[in-house]
Amino acid sequence: MGCAPVAGDPRRGVRDVWFPGHGRLQATVWDRYRLRPGTEITGPAVFEERESSCCFGPECRIKVGRDLTLLVSLAR
Repeated sequence: MGCAPVAGDPRRGVRDVWFPGHGRLQATVWDRYRLRPGTEITGPAVFEERESSCCFGPECRIKVGRDLTLLVSLAR
């Protein structure tokens, strides 16, 4: 992303998302520009940007890196 986070609550709400093997789940929607380094999020989650969006299922744990990248790990 290359820029500093924007102030404010990064949560935008919830959205129904279909995940294979899980069906329809409510996922928290996050404003990618408002995330802070070190933030940890448990899926299901949707991350929105101007250019794109991405989603992660309930088995995912997402941590925002120092450079604001999303670091994803899967629960076993």
